[in-house]
Amino acid sequence: LPTTDEELRRKLTVDVVSGGITNSLYRVSGLRELDVLSKEGKIDESFLVRVFGAEGMIDRDVESSTLATLVDQGIADRYLGRFANGRLEGWLEGYRPLAKEEFSDPQTSDAIAAQMANLHSSYVVPEYLQSHHDPSKPAMWTQLHAWMKQARGYDAFKTEHDTERAKELELAKIEAELTHLEQEVVPPDAGVAFCHNDLLAANIMICPTTGRIQLIDFEYGGVNYRSFDIANHFNEFAGGTTEEENGVPDYSLFPTEKMQEAFVRAYVRAARKTKKDENGNDYCVQSAKDEDKEVYSLLREVRAFVLANHLYWGLW
Repeated sequence: LPTTDEELRRKLTVDVVSGGITNSLYRVSGLRELDVLSKEGKIDESFLVRVFGAEGMIDRDVESSTLATLVDQGIADRYLGRFANGRLEGWLEGYRPLAKEEFSDPQTSDAIAAQMANLHSSYVVPEYLQSHHDPSKPAMWTQLHAWMKQARGYDAFKTEHDTERAKELELAKIEAELTHLEQEVVPPDAGVAFCHNDLLAANIMICPTTGRIQLIDFEYGGVNYRSFDIANHFNEFAGGTTEEENGVPDYSLFPTEKMQEAFVRAYVRAARKTKKDENGNDYCVQSAKDEDKEVYSLLREVRAFVLANHLYWGLW
């Protein structure tokens, strides 16, 4: 890189990237003028600067290490480097984030299901990260109870108005609902995998020319129930996360039973393709009866987790 700040200021441009909820995002462009080569030997025009938010809620050392392994295993896009309160990542040239209205498009929905299935079925947590992502211990209930404890630990907030609003939440009642969900509603034997946990529209990128889907922003990723990941995505059909929506979801957009079944069926088929038999051959042949059994069983799990997902983001 040029050694003078003046030359950098002249050749590089910085633009704010909208859509970040937890973090502040910036696109730095002009690298071709600086003749910067990527590891693949080609010149990248731009990269993404992510300045971390949600201080204290996410272990950024673990998150960055996890992202690096997701990149190495071909699931996430490029991770370029880390600085004290942020990270440098590759810029997905030619891609754009999905709009929630596109979730209902069958082809797009199938592609999202396939990417989710690939993450759940293919990613292997490295041994050195298993103390943080224990494959035998889903993080959902632990996280929910930790957030509940944190929420109930405040007697007063910044303003008297906020304190009064918090009292109206009836946290004791919500905690009882959480216990009921854990003990009575959610199946204890639900399948477990490394999950994204935050597949809203802004975290799903699409290349309009190819239709290819790329999942991004794995900061809430961790070992969890795969049905929770699907349920979270279904809730994200309703939106409510953009500045324009101002936190108000539209549940008329929640996927119909037919759309839910189509998504889960696409997921099951894609997950099946990642499996091998005892001889290392593709193990994706399944009778219609067996496929239906798997699809409807997973759907029952997902519908139970829809309720748990509301509590998850409500406590967040």
